[in-house]
Amino acid sequence: KAGTIYYVEISATQQIKMMEMEMPQIMVFGADFEVMSVGKKGNAIVKMTYKRIKFEQDNPQAGKISYDSNSKEEPKEENKAIAFGFGQLIDKYVTMEMQPTGKIIKIIDGDERLQEALKKDNNFATYPTKKLKIGDSWISKEKRDISGKEIFITSKVILKDVKDGQFFLESTSEMKNKTGEKIGDMTGKSILQQNDVMIGIQKTLQKMPDFESKGYKMDILSEIIVDGVLKK
Repeated sequence: KAGTIYYVEISATQQIKMMEMEMPQIMVFGADFEVMSVGKKGNAIVKMTYKRIKFEQDNPQAGKISYDSNSKEEPKEENKAIAFGFGQLIDKYVTMEMQPTGKIIKIIDGDERLQEALKKDNNFATYPTKKLKIGDSWISKEKRDISGKEIFITSKVILKDVKDGQFFLESTSEMKNKTGEKIGDMTGKSILQQNDVMIGIQKTLQKMPDFESKGYKMDILSEIIVDGVLKK
């Protein structure tokens, strides 16, 4: 309903393996989702505002890089460039019209960089509108832009249980590039509460055939945790 504010934080822990090198990194993005109004068909005008960004990377060649917008300490010299880049996004917003399923209908206004990012990945949908019973499943398809490359993801989601107003979901996904070549798999478990806050864990193994074609081998192992709370 109008006036409701959710805070959603996405944490991604990644292990990047390229040839003989391993490069661990952590990324955290936190944002407020404020419901500005709700139309007769259930579509809502939502304002998303970035409130936290954290990035850590241990690069065998460049050394350790870290930034956390929640930190009150002055960033070290080697981290000032990344702090400047990420820091510019804090308190920036984008306003959009969304369906009850989480699909973005249109982007209304806001920071141009956030608008461009949402145009490439414009679906927060996690649950179909039809009524389901335990054991039912559905297929979802989405397109994402990762590092300038289009990735097509097909997921099968199963409703495993419903308990105390919470929906327990499990998913398996296949990732392909624009030529149709499989580049990775994902598995995930999530809990969707009745107030639409989602808490979930998703594990991903992504292979990078573009690098293999150049004589390299690169895999990205990710664990993504989504946590949401009702602020108002």
